[in-house]
Order: sequence, then C-alpha cells, then structure tokens
Amino acid sequence: MAMDPGGNKTDEVRSKVCEKDLEENISKGKNSEQLFEDEASKDGLQMDMDDFKRFNEELSDLLLLSLSDYNSNIEDQVYFEGIREKYLECCADVKTRIGDLTQERLEMLSQKTSNSVKSRMSRLSRASSVSKQAAANAAALKEKMLSLKRKQNIERQQEELKHHQRELEWQ
Repeated sequence: MAMDPGGNKTDEVRSKVCEKDLEENISKGKNSEQLFEDEASKDGLQMDMDDFKRFNEELSDLLLLSLSDYNSNIEDQVYFEGIREKYLECCADVKTRIGDLTQERLEMLSQKTSNSVKSRMSRLSRASSVSKQAAANAAALKEKMLSLKRKQNIERQQEELKHHQRELEWQ
C-alpha cells in the first residue's frame, strides 16, 4: 500500500480529505445538490482506489505466472530436443539398415550359384525373402518417422496456439 511523505497510508489520507471537504461544504452551507455530487465523486474515487488495489494484487499474480510459463517453455524445449534427437537416431538407423540389407542382397546375388536348380532356387527365395523383409522394415521405419514428424508438428502447433492465447490474454 502506498504511503505519503508523512508515513500515513494514502487511502486513509484521501478518505480523511474527502470527509473534511464534505464537512467544510456542509459548514459553508452548500446546497444538497452539490453535496450529492461531492458524495458521488467521493464514491467514484473510492471505487477507483478499490480497482487500483485489485489490479496491484493481480499484477503480482501475473508476474508469478509469467515466471512459471518461462520455466515451462524451458521444459518444452528440452522435450522437443529429445524428440528431435530420437528422430535423427531413427533416420540413422533406417539408413544403416537399408545399407546393410542392400549389401547382403548384393553379396547373395554375387555368390556363385551351384549347379543344382534347387540350391539356386533356395538362394533366390532367400534373397527375395530378405528383400521383402528389408522392404517391410523400411516401410515400418518410414511410417514411424512420419508419425514422429506428425506428432512433432502437432505439438509445435499446440505450442503456437498456447503462445497466441497468452498474447491474446495479455491484450
């Protein structure tokens, strides 16, 4: 609460001044209409003072909330960096798996086939099954990457919405 130079609370000083003015007006013989206007003015000042007190209390609450939002943003940043790292690791895993499977397939194809048709057919079926497995793994990893991208995009949009909402609340 604000204090005047004399160490008195300004609310009390203002109300004393208003009461003193009212008493002076009565003693000077002002008419009842002017007294009514003065009383209304006093009530208006009192309402303004109450609004000021409420705003002062809300301001300190808002400052505390702002600090917690800042800490929340740091936590969100750490979270999104973790997701980004997982995504990059997943991409690296996909590339190495594709490279390994391609190498295996090339090795299988480069091996000399035996004279028997059966062994040649079994090698081809193994190569095609490895190829099918590689394609299935690649498709699964691609789907996982797409879902991570979508999730990251959704979370980014949610953060943008929260940010816009905070801006609107401050306006």
